Amino acid sequence: MPLATALALLLTGGASAAPLFEIAEGRAARAGADAGWARLQADPSTDAVQALRMNVAALSDDRLELPLGGQVLQVRRIREEATADGGMVWYGAEQDAAAPLAVSAQGATVPASVILVRAADGSVTGTLRHHQDRYDVRPVGAGEHALVKVNEGGLPPQHPLGMPSLPAPPPAPDAQVRSGDPGAWATIRVLVIATQGAINAYGGNMRAKAELAVAESNQGYRNGWTNIRMELADYRTTWFPDGRMGEDLGRLQNPRDGQLDEVHAVRDAVGADVVVLLTDGKDACGVGYINAPASHAFAVVGWRCATGNYTFAHEIGHVLGANHDRANASGSPYPYGHGYQFSLPSGERFRTIMSYDCPGGCTRLNTWSNPDITYGGARTGDAATADNQRVLAQRKHVVAGFR
Repeated sequence: MPLATALALLLTGGASAAPLFEIAEGRAARAGADAGWARLQADPSTDAVQALRMNVAALSDDRLELPLGGQVLQVRRIREEATADGGMVWYGAEQDAAAPLAVSAQGATVPASVILVRAADGSVTGTLRHHQDRYDVRPVGAGEHALVKVNEGGLPPQHPLGMPSLPAPPPAPDAQVRSGDPGAWATIRVLVIATQGAINAYGGNMRAKAELAVAESNQGYRNGWTNIRMELADYRTTWFPDGRMGEDLGRLQNPRDGQLDEVHAVRDAVGADVVVLLTDGKDACGVGYINAPASHAFAVVGWRCATGNYTFAHEIGHVLGANHDRANASGSPYPYGHGYQFSLPSGERFRTIMSYDCPGGCTRLNTWSNPDITYGGARTGDAATADNQRVLAQRKHVVAGFR
């Protein structure tokens, strides 16, 4: 199916919207000769790619048109946020967004299906979810942008073989934290370190990619009703060579092994509760310590999986104490702390952030397992076994106090 057809949605009535981009057919052949474009097209996670002419000024509007082949997806703005480096984040949802997350006690929220970061250099980085399809908007240098339809089957497995062991005995469940009660707000600050290998392989604005990962995480916290706010404490780069993710996690965490030791001083200086290393590792999407104390609040994430696939939020979820769905978890510190897989009456299958994929595949939603939230009429958790929201409520202030 052509990329334009896959995103087709005819214009509906209402206020006029500004086109965010146009497909630059004339640029495609020229771009195809560029090494960066060739690398992008050859990546196993790329299903299709098109060159774009970006209208950055459109991000000042409340509505956007995402035109493709004479048809258009119409998106309305939900909210907007500034970034620390002078950029902004634009959160939007399709005009006729279906199946909003319904929160039984607190009301309802419409999850953002489009999140776009306008960087200080004027480039745009973003993720678009349309039904079961994922598209990435990314800068490719020299003012050029690409629209990538992502082949999620081409991504690495979620974790490397063998999860890291718990660095400390897990605490007993807190009886004072009740299911359905998100508690007071907590702010978790994250330091992102990108390897030069990841930056070279990505070819775009990696700081904007980090901002997008934080923005997606914050949208997921909203969708799951967690009362958590994530901040990008700082973004740094390193010439540390990419290796196997499990080994790199140990090197990142160890402050005295002669590898990445400087990260610990930076963490203290910027007040980061959690540290994430973005790499070009291909053996997994990511890895992190489960239910970590401050000394082990570290994770390694592959750049291909960091956004859109929600691996950035997933690995920080491990640090907070959340675990996978029951079929794919071992040694969970909380009996109710698992991700969740579920089906709608239509037969569509979904999973929450911490869940592994279903047999035969299911779409990952940017939300946390929570029995008090429904999606399309189906509950997104189980009070006894799949309530990541309760784990986050119990642990968020602990993690937010690491620095």
